[in-house]
Amino acid sequence: MGGPIPGKINPTPRVSREGLPTSSLKNRGAFFVVKLGKASGLAGRWPATLGVGNETLPEWYQSSPGPPRFSAPRNNPHPRPHPMPDETLFRFAVVVVVLPTLAVVGYHRFQAAKSREPISRKEEGCLFAIVLRLAGLAAAIATAGYLFSLHPFAGASLPLPNWLRWFGVGVGALCSLLMYWTLSSLGTNLTDTVVTRNNATLVTRGPYRYVRHPFYVTAFLVMTAVTLISANWLIGLASILILALLAIRTPNEEAHLLARFGDSYRDYVSSTNRF
Repeated sequence: MGGPIPGKINPTPRVSREGLPTSSLKNRGAFFVVKLGKASGLAGRWPATLGVGNETLPEWYQSSPGPPRFSAPRNNPHPRPHPMPDETLFRFAVVVVVLPTLAVVGYHRFQAAKSREPISRKEEGCLFAIVLRLAGLAAAIATAGYLFSLHPFAGASLPLPNWLRWFGVGVGALCSLLMYWTLSSLGTNLTDTVVTRNNATLVTRGPYRYVRHPFYVTAFLVMTAVTLISANWLIGLASILILALLAIRTPNEEAHLLARFGDSYRDYVSSTNRF
């Protein structure tokens, strides 16, 4: 009954590359499902996934593992390395910005201190000096907390876009060069208070040709860059406090410079901006 009919040519059914007869609608649908499953990695799971019976699929395709997976197996001793998180890059950027700048400042302070000249801080005010140094300590602690991912500082992040943080990296990269230019121009005149040294000279070269306090401008740029890179409002708050205190101290510092250099400094003030 099911054999070939005598006297008639019974052509062999056309078979697809997947081993399926293409003459029936059912097998044509299964053929499409096979192609779809092969592309999506669902081979070997047809009945549960797509509702196609195993009897419609070739035996070799039922056990096919599908395309290779892109993730390493759990027992792979050499899994693919994960990409470095963005925050790790930003922490590294903070170190790259801060350390060279601190190195430049430390070197020039050491060179200026070789004279062993005692510098009085009474003119600045003991209370003011204490508050300024406590603000600097707060900024250092906040920066260290960010770098080492300490728990109390985890909730101090700001929702800054990555492009703005990378802009901070670009600004910070220039700060160490600007700090070196400033302090090498200032030379041994450098002090950490408003009092000038006995052998101080009026410096109007280098960045002092453009502003009277390039050290403070550079400090502003460094603190702004670190705040943007870290996206940390604690660092930003400590930086704002430091900059506000330096701005308050500046008129007192300029009064001492005017008393020391007289008309020369007055002419310099008239031709150069403070910041």
